[in-house]
Amino acid sequence: MAKFIFDIWEFIATTHGGLLQIKYPAIHDACCVAAMIDGSVFTTEKADIRVELAGRWTKGMTVCNFEKMGGMHHFGGTASEQTDFRHSVAMRLDHAKFCDLIVDALERLVRQKS
Repeated sequence: MAKFIFDIWEFIATTHGGLLQIKYPAIHDACCVAAMIDGSVFTTEKADIRVELAGRWTKGMTVCNFEKMGGMHHFGGTASEQTDFRHSVAMRLDHAKFCDLIVDALERLVRQKS
């Protein structure tokens, strides 16, 4: 079992660290699953999130205004109007808890296959 998990992490490290030259592996898909299993794996902040439809420089991009971080104050921007803080945005990941969730899921998968 431990070898199986090591092989997976070795593959991730080799692919991202070597081939793609990414310092840390991209784990966004796994993070979404982890959040569904245990939302406390993230620290979140409330934000108003919108897609900019009329901006000269940001048309089609996502614009976030965080409740506790103050707004963006650019000329003609929409952030000053963004005060509907109903979305939770993941800001920090509890790496230890996340790794425990992944290892636990892999262990259960291997047990089912045996």
